[in-house]
Amino acid sequence: MTKYLILVLFGYCILLGNLVAQNNDSKPAISIQLSKMNVVYVGVDNPIQVSVEGLSSSEYRVETDKGSLRNTGTGKYNLKVALPGEVTLSVYTKTGPATMKQTFRAKRIPDPIPALGARFTSSDTIALGIFKAQAGIWLGHENLDYDTKCEVLGYKITHIGADYEKGVMFTHSVRNKGARFSEEAKQLISEAAPDDIFIFSEIKARCPEDATPRHLNALVFFMESIGNE
Repeated sequence: MTKYLILVLFGYCILLGNLVAQNNDSKPAISIQLSKMNVVYVGVDNPIQVSVEGLSSSEYRVETDKGSLRNTGTGKYNLKVALPGEVTLSVYTKTGPATMKQTFRAKRIPDPIPALGARFTSSDTIALGIFKAQAGIWLGHENLDYDTKCEVLGYKITHIGADYEKGVMFTHSVRNKGARFSEEAKQLISEAAPDDIFIFSEIKARCPEDATPRHLNALVFFMESIGNE
């Protein structure tokens, strides 16, 4: 009876030891989340939120296999990458190897949308006075919560009109560098008359980390007829 009791106690001790070891070896729950959108964009700061159950931010570190990570607060980081493709984030504790790895896909920022005067994003008929009051071509993004800082490199402005006294059509064009209208462009736009057409084409832009310029869609504006302004 005594030997049987000893064997039972011995077995219980072994079982208890295994349970304790398993508990000690269990990994804490780790979360890596993108704070803004479910994608990483090239050339901008992508906010990342990291949390490790039971550990303070000083008891673990986060690394990336591409780009750079900048700590912005407790468990908060900005991830910045230079090239499209996969990027992996790894969480390390002070006492062991990487406890979690998560891979995201980095993509180029979508093409920006050109707009006349940061207001008119699509071709349309426009009042003559409103058209002449605009200052240039600006860029924007729809449904993109990032400060992208894409810049306009240049574009071509084509004025199509008519000399009704001579009964002929004419076309004048200028090339504009940068977003704002140059003096030459301003002069061309000041010549706009009712029923004229202005085409903004060959719009080139560059977004962060772009190796080559982007070619954006043209904008076409029809000047309203007299009496329709």
